[in-house]
Amino acid sequence: FTVAGGSGRIVEGLAARLNGPVHLRHVLTSVAERGPTYRLGFANGTSVEAEYVILAMPFAVLRRVTLDVRLPGRLRRMIAELD
Repeated sequence: FTVAGGSGRIVEGLAARLNGPVHLRHVLTSVAERGPTYRLGFANGTSVEAEYVILAMPFAVLRRVTLDVRLPGRLRRMIAELD
């Protein structure tokens, strides 16, 4: 799938509707499942716990993120192989 105007439009639209903080321009390095929540790690050493995570990035970029979450094998293969 593609988003007209770029995937950044998804983030902008979600951020406009949320009451909580949204931190842009952080380099995601890891996503780890922690029971009912997720721990997101960033290159600057910070981490965030979240109930929901939406990853709107190309698979080529997502390959550089450590994913310690349950994903179907088919999705993992797509992330690894698709440009």
